[in-house]
Amino acid sequence: MKRRTSIFLSAIVCALLIFSVSNSFADVEVKVARIDLVGSATLPSGRPPINLTDMSATPKWTGSRQFFISDTIGNSGLATALTALSLEKTVWVVIADPGTSGSLIKNIYVSK
Repeated sequence: MKRRTSIFLSAIVCALLIFSVSNSFADVEVKVARIDLVGSATLPSGRPPINLTDMSATPKWTGSRQFFISDTIGNSGLATALTALSLEKTVWVVIADPGTSGSLIKNIYVSK
């Protein structure tokens, strides 16, 4: 009886781990992106637009696309984008699913 219970509990834990991690796979990760433009907040939401070009070896898109800073990273995300733009550095970004123009930037870091 104890063996069945432990196997059942193990199966439940594994299922919970799989379902809890599945959301993070939907986000789009771009390891090398160039910031082309940081605009002023023109939307009613006040989110500033940021134009990015994917500079990876296998880019997820060609040309420049416009994204918006999410509320969760707010001013610190904007400061990171402006710093990268002024220093002409690339950034690592995580963009919310589906990663098309207009999606939200969830994380942004200046690359070395």
